[in-house]
Amino acid sequence: MNPPAALLPALRAIVGDAHVLTEGDLTGYELDWRKRERGKSLAVVRPASTAQVAQVVQACAAAGVSIVPQGGNTGMVVGSTPDASGTQIVLSLTRMNAVRALDGGNLTITVEAGCVLQNLQEVCEKAGFLFPLSLASEGSCTIGGNLGTNAGGTQVVRYGNTRELCLGLEVVTA
Repeated sequence: MNPPAALLPALRAIVGDAHVLTEGDLTGYELDWRKRERGKSLAVVRPASTAQVAQVVQACAAAGVSIVPQGGNTGMVVGSTPDASGTQIVLSLTRMNAVRALDGGNLTITVEAGCVLQNLQEVCEKAGFLFPLSLASEGSCTIGGNLGTNAGGTQVVRYGNTRELCLGLEVVTA
């Protein structure tokens, strides 16, 4: 199945030309972390906001193109790697990396899906708090991926899996 010719221009209009990658070395997006599986994407799309994610999802759904969401691409199960067909969009959430708010009174922090775990830990530590999720890939894995895989980490027995550390999600559906 070939995607409609209008899809890539529509995606560029949503996120900007510089954030729809189709040329050059896309290995960082198309090769799994363990270097066991390599896929091929139609494009790598890097939105900067939830609104842009919603528009990208809507455009891909209308075109019948599947999406492979990707954070830090550190997963061990090839879940964020496109297949070899060259017909899937990799939706990279790396630009959505902000810590939006830290509420010390309620012991909550609001972060975007592409927030790197180590950055979240450092923000909490500077405020005098502990974010207990700790993984070997904490310098590159993202909260979206941690939640998507329900990561456990080195302190899972004491603090629980990632889902135990989450109060809520802002999600985009097709």
